[in-house]
Parts: sequence; C-alpha cells; structure tokens
Amino acid sequence: MELGLQFEDLSWFDETAAISAAQEETMETAIPEYCPDMARIVDAVGQVILREKKLSDGRITVSGAVKVRVLYTSEESAGVRALVMPVPFSCQLEDKRLAACKTVCINSRLLLCEVKAVTSRKVYVRVMPELTATGYLPQRGRYCVGADPEIRVRREEWEAELLTEVTEREFPYTQEIMLDTTQPAPDDLLLDGMHLRIAECRHLGSKLVVKGEAALSVLYRAEGQPLCTYETTIPFSQILDGIDRPEDAAFDVYPQLQESELRVIRTDGGNGFGVTARILLTIFVREKRRVRHIADLYSTIGKTQTDRAVLPITADYRREYARQELTQKFEFGSAAPLCYVTQADCGQIMMGSDGDRTALRTTVRMKVLYLDESGAPMTTERTMEASATVDTAPENCWPDCGQMMQRMSGGSCEIRLPVEFLLCSCRKKKMSTIINAKLVEDDTREKMPSVVMRRMEPGETLWDIAKQYRTDEELIRSVNDLTEEAAGKMLLIPKIR
Repeated sequence: MELGLQFEDLSWFDETAAISAAQEETMETAIPEYCPDMARIVDAVGQVILREKKLSDGRITVSGAVKVRVLYTSEESAGVRALVMPVPFSCQLEDKRLAACKTVCINSRLLLCEVKAVTSRKVYVRVMPELTATGYLPQRGRYCVGADPEIRVRREEWEAELLTEVTEREFPYTQEIMLDTTQPAPDDLLLDGMHLRIAECRHLGSKLVVKGEAALSVLYRAEGQPLCTYETTIPFSQILDGIDRPEDAAFDVYPQLQESELRVIRTDGGNGFGVTARILLTIFVREKRRVRHIADLYSTIGKTQTDRAVLPITADYRREYARQELTQKFEFGSAAPLCYVTQADCGQIMMGSDGDRTALRTTVRMKVLYLDESGAPMTTERTMEASATVDTAPENCWPDCGQMMQRMSGGSCEIRLPVEFLLCSCRKKKMSTIINAKLVEDDTREKMPSVVMRRMEPGETLWDIAKQYRTDEELIRSVNDLTEEAAGKMLLIPKIR
C-alpha cells in the first residue's frame, strides 16, 4: 500500500578536489635578425597564456604558451633591449570525477622561467607552468515533503546554502592611456604587468553588471635610452546576459587575466600606451533555500517499511579574507634611483597552530630590477614570509599578491606588497530523508494489549515510543498529562482503536 508521498527536488554543485600538474618545456631558438647581438641577460620574465581546454572522459587537455620576455644588453646599441618569444605547451590532467563535471576551472602559475645565452645570436629557454584544475559536479537529490493525512510524520526544517551555478565568461578588453607631458616619451616597451580586482557586482534581472580595476605597471625605455617606470589604474566593466537567478542570490566573481599586450601610441597630441587583453570571469552563484522535509513517518494501522537516502548538502558557506602587508627597502647609493618589480608570486599555503587559532604561512618571492652605482641594470631576488592567524582552519585557502606600491625617497625605494589569504569554509549537513515508504503485511498490532505501561529510557523521545507501539504522540502526552520532558517517567501508552 502506497502512502501518498510528495517530493521536492534540490539541485546544486559540489566542488571536486584540486588536481595539479607541472609541465616542463625547453627550446633553443635564434634571435631575430632585427635584434642586436646579446651581450648580457638582465632578466627573464614569463606570462602563462591559456588558449584552449578540452574535457573528454575524465581528462582535460589545456594548451597555451608561456610568453617569455628577455631583457638584455648589447655592445652594438645602448640601453636595455627586449626579446619576446612564445614557448607553446600542452598539458593533460586526469581524474575520473572530471568526466561528469559541467564546468572545470583552470588556474595557472609559473614555477620556472630560465633563459641562457648559447651564443650572441641564440638562447636556451626553459619554463615550467603549473596548472590546477577544479571541477564542479552537478548534484540532484529528492526529499519527502508530504504524505497522506492519516500518516504520522516528523518534520525537520533548516536553511541550506547551495552553489547553484558555476559559469565562465571571457571578454576582450582594450584601453588607451595617454601619458602626462611630464612623463618621458616611450621609445620601446620592455615589461608590463596587470593585476585585476573586482570592485562591484550587481544583479539586474537576467543580467550581471561587473565592474573592476586593472592595476597596470610598465617598464619602458625612453628616448635617449634611460629606463622609466609608469603605474596607473584603469577601469573595466562587463554586462553578462543569461544570469537569471533570484534577487537574494549571492554572486562571487573572480577575474583572471588570460593574455595581455601593450603597444606604444605616438600621436601629435601626445604619447601613451594601448592595452589589449583577454579577461576571464568565473561566476559562482549561491542561493539560500529553506528546506522542510519529513525526517520520519509511520502508520498506526500497519508496519511501515521505508527507504532512505542521505544528502550531503551545504548548510553554511563562509568566505573571509586575511591580509598582511610586506615591506622591502632598497638602497641605491648615488645612482639614479630606479626600481621595478618584475615578478611577485606566492608559494603553497602551510597551516599550523598558534594556541587555539590556526596559523597560515606562505613564502613570497619577489624579483626587482634596479640600476647599480655605475648605472648598469641589475636584478635581485628577495624571499619573504607572509602569515596570518584565523579562528578556525579553513577547508580551502589561496594566497594572492595584491597591487604593490612603491615610494622613492632620495637614493632609496620602499616597496609595499599586500598579500591576501582567501579563506573558504563549507559546513555540510547530512540530511536523512525518506525516498519511498509502504505498508507491509503484519499482524503484530492485533496482538498488542490495549494499554501498555513502560518507563521512558534516557535519550528516548515520545516520537520513538509512539512509533514503536503505533499510537499517537499527542495522545500519549494527553493521557499522561505531560507538559515537559518525560525522561525516566512511567508512561501509560494507549492503543489507538
């Protein structure tokens, strides 16, 4: 006999464990004919460019290139020169859980970028990009919300916070920046860097309006061969269609620079830079749902057989930031001060205990280009430790170097580098729900006495007793004149006729 059960469905996404792989690539290549001979390598900086990803049978193939910029000096010409060369790569990450994922997000960082001069016209390049894949697996579960009126039910109610959508949107970005007349005119670009930050995110109907800022830093050679630096912040915005979610949904948007290119602009009205980039936005949508389900049921007229399922659903999701600002000071003596950070990245997160709190640590590596006392360009590398303490250990934590600031004072430069720890914690609730129930043949009810006397055991509830004797919980409460908990009391348990 069916019991007239009614059900509702829940849909959400679960995050798979991150999968990482490093891919080493080497090549030997000749310097283009239009470039002067190489005398000394000053620095080599790489940028990982992701162009394509393909998911098939639990394996994701990511292809792209590491754009390597080599700064060098030449005896044939004055000043620092730049040589740009792409090093293509293709990397595979495999995990059977990825086969069922709707979206797989890829993050990248460069573990190694090494360039050596073989001859004055040939270089050896070695790079090692590291790719990390995180999949988002669609989940679906049913839970019981109703039954026939004569069925006794026990309900539970709680609030779930579900990840209901993960999507990626890429868009092109172009911007022109004109330099102030006090800034030396650029002759050739050497290095550039962009750091993206989301400033505002608004949901309007089926559209999502995203606004952000890109912190741009440029190292260039000016007319007359001196090295110059330039820093500015430029805005970006994008309207994303097809984001049709409830008004109370929460949106987390993470920007990722896929590729960028700068060019020098020379006009009658002034000089500047043209920026062309590809920006990838990863959008996470979370929704709160009030879940009221039937946790248990029984019938007073027969034995009830139930089938259950356990749904691991997110009950609480927290995202927090911890921040520390690192400081490095460089002294240049009597030379013309110049300081440009060519690279700053964070290592892996190490967790430990600090009393009753959790300590987070990461090693930050910074490379800085400067001029020595003779005016020759040099690079130095510094390592620093960034740390933070939090109340509870997060399930996931990612470090990120923010927008750095530098202050020149006489023959010294002070660099301030903010390091942010993004902390994510997710508390799961194992919701036990009934997915099927029916009455089975049983004659034990007819053999039950009309009245039973028994003592309520510790940890037992009136629901447990009523279910055992197929009677009514409220009837037991009324007959025994109960106004509070009945633990340890002798109860009269009547039989329903």
